[in-house]
Amino acid sequence: MSYGLRRSEVCGLRWSDIDLAADTLSVEQGHVEIAGKAHAIDEPKAARSRRTLSLPHNVAIALQDLKTRQNQEQITLGRAWNDEQHICSRSDGSPVLPRTFTARFHQIRLTAGLPRITLRNLRHTSVSVMLHAGIPATTVAAWHGHDVRMTTTVYGRTYDEGLTTAAAVMFDTTTDNSE
Repeated sequence: MSYGLRRSEVCGLRWSDIDLAADTLSVEQGHVEIAGKAHAIDEPKAARSRRTLSLPHNVAIALQDLKTRQNQEQITLGRAWNDEQHICSRSDGSPVLPRTFTARFHQIRLTAGLPRITLRNLRHTSVSVMLHAGIPATTVAAWHGHDVRMTTTVYGRTYDEGLTTAAAVMFDTTTDNSE
């Protein structure tokens, strides 16, 4: 979730969306619950939500290990491997429901002794951390599948370091003008 993906995007990821040779992840669909009863797997609502993101090499290795384990589970069940299988899947290969994903996240969080945070707030944190690090709002918006205007309106905070940098650029405060 440190990627800032929506819960529906994480639950919608299939192995065909992961390119382990190129270390990339492509968001192509989402898995959503409708009124807490029905489930739908469909393409993203907005074209900008379709995106390909880089994977750190250690994440690619962890995904390869997971894929190997899931493949072994399918062999044990007498099934052939299918790249359309969801990454977040049960041992029988069926997709994990979004609410089950959330419940499991909170179990792991509690076991780790971490304070309560929602998956949505982790997404917000991802946006804020990127902006605070000076990553351009256009890049942050593209990473999260947002419109840049929404990203700057909702998350656009001005930090003291940014104001200091702006002053240095505007007033050349890096040079000594006391002569």
